[in-house]
Amino acid sequence: MITRLLGLALLCLPATALGQTHELEPNDTPATATKVALGATAIGELTAVDSTRYNADWWTFDATAGDTLDFEADGAVAPPLLELYAPDGTTNLTAGHDYPHVGYIIKTTGTYFLKVNSDMWGDYVRPALFNYYEIGLYTSHHPKPPCAVANDGEPDDVPATARSIALGQRIDGMLCPSGDVDYYRFHATRRMRVQIRIDRDTGSKPASWGNPFVEEISPNRDTHAKKNNDWTHGSVSEFWAPEDGDYYARVTTGGGVNIPYSLTVQSPGLVPDGPGDPVTTLANNLGHALGLAAGPHGDIYVSAEREQTGHATILQVSPTGRVSTFVPDCECAVGSLAFDSAGNLFVAGILNVWKASPAGVVTQFLHSNNNEENFAAVAVAPDGTIWVNNSFPHIKQFDRQGQLLQSYDVSGANPTNPYGLQGLAFAPDGILYFADGDGLYRLVSGKPELFVRDTTDADLPHGGGPFGTFVFDVNGNLYVPHRFSGGVSVYDRTGAEIAKPFAWIPGEARALAFGRNPDGSANSCLFGVTNSSYTWVLPLFGSLVQLRPSSVPVPGCRSTVPQVTVDDAVAELLHPGRLSAQQLTALDQQGNNNGRYDIGDLRAFLIANGAKQVP
Repeated sequence: MITRLLGLALLCLPATALGQTHELEPNDTPATATKVALGATAIGELTAVDSTRYNADWWTFDATAGDTLDFEADGAVAPPLLELYAPDGTTNLTAGHDYPHVGYIIKTTGTYFLKVNSDMWGDYVRPALFNYYEIGLYTSHHPKPPCAVANDGEPDDVPATARSIALGQRIDGMLCPSGDVDYYRFHATRRMRVQIRIDRDTGSKPASWGNPFVEEISPNRDTHAKKNNDWTHGSVSEFWAPEDGDYYARVTTGGGVNIPYSLTVQSPGLVPDGPGDPVTTLANNLGHALGLAAGPHGDIYVSAEREQTGHATILQVSPTGRVSTFVPDCECAVGSLAFDSAGNLFVAGILNVWKASPAGVVTQFLHSNNNEENFAAVAVAPDGTIWVNNSFPHIKQFDRQGQLLQSYDVSGANPTNPYGLQGLAFAPDGILYFADGDGLYRLVSGKPELFVRDTTDADLPHGGGPFGTFVFDVNGNLYVPHRFSGGVSVYDRTGAEIAKPFAWIPGEARALAFGRNPDGSANSCLFGVTNSSYTWVLPLFGSLVQLRPSSVPVPGCRSTVPQVTVDDAVAELLHPGRLSAQQLTALDQQGNNNGRYDIGDLRAFLIANGAKQVP
């Protein structure tokens, strides 16, 4: 996962170099340009003007005829566009379009100007609050300095040559030349809280400036990264190890020229037990689990992607763990599920929302408007209307025939959110809740209202929304799975956190759902789907799990998963009689389902409980 980091750095310049020069605002015109010497590094930030543009910064420097300019730049949000102007401040001599680089031979001695902006990206970049950049003003007489020697163990640019480090060991490294990547390998055990501290050496402006960042890579080479340049809470990121093995920290940069840093990997201990622990596996080997919903008569439905084609299978799982196929094929890679009162299952599938009848017959309920919107989640309101969210971002209400009733623009909820809208769920009082980036919101009188914001490092990787599908109990408490830490948080109706973690689900906690009794009434059986990896990594080991029923403050959960220890499961094969008939049936149905408990069932049970290799 990724980093928070303080500070910025001295560049590795030779003794003749002139160091760093920070911009002096206002410097938006040639007349107010910041003076910088050749051989120095110009440092500044472009602030957002509106939803698609940044301001421009101007720099000025003195150059001599015959100087060969070789300016290089890097940026924390987007590479800047460099434009060189003659001493009159208006004649454009050259610009770097394909890469933030300017090369030019000075023909006349004088004072020149450098304009820095991001206009080359136009609508393709949504400005953040800032866009940090560094520009090395190299010339034939002030060449680019060589990379300083660091103890990061170069070459270490790939996992195979990663430097092995121990927990608690500090490493001083250098990201140089531009584009350098450093890998470090360390060992972690299942459920360990792993903290990675990365600091850029002092010498520049702290906090919201460009920084190196870390990607945490698990043993199966599954990568997560968070590019966050607003490290207001320090420079430590945390993730929870889903399995025993060697992990990798990949250090790279979000912008800058020759960046020294320090890295320390440490652990404050294991993830503590919550009231929902232990989590028990009900069914495994489901594929890449996406969505989850409880059917009207107590069965659990799981959407699972088996190939990266955008298609998924919808599985039906009995309360004892028996898996069958409900819909063999559905173009519904998002996989958010919701039942209506008639037993129809609605499935969000990116460009479509599908409806599966109680018999499993699939029809198209909604189609994207000119393929412009992506449906991320679906929910059914107490009045039977169908609600979806999309990538604009809007939340839309449809009647049961698919006719649009209302559309709500919620783009003001979290305007800098890079992930888009995520989940949808109705509370018992009928208010709709949705996820937008690191925030959970309510839709009140058609407007978004913040309910709670979660900025835990372990929950905010770059490249995907941090929340899985959340759910309410009958008392109005909100249960939220955190996809990348595996934790489950619980908030009461005021947004106060009851428990964190409420439980820990190893891997990617994708979705939660409360169970139903055979008569259709809700109960306190709390189920979840999880994947062994956070992205598409074969083999696919999606699982359906159940949290400890007595932890939910609502009565009525039937014991669906008999508790069995590994010792008892092994001993039962050698000396039958230790397990009850209900336990034996559950083990068989989780395994080969051949009517008896045998070695195949034990192997499936061991794999479900974290074993990596079973003879």
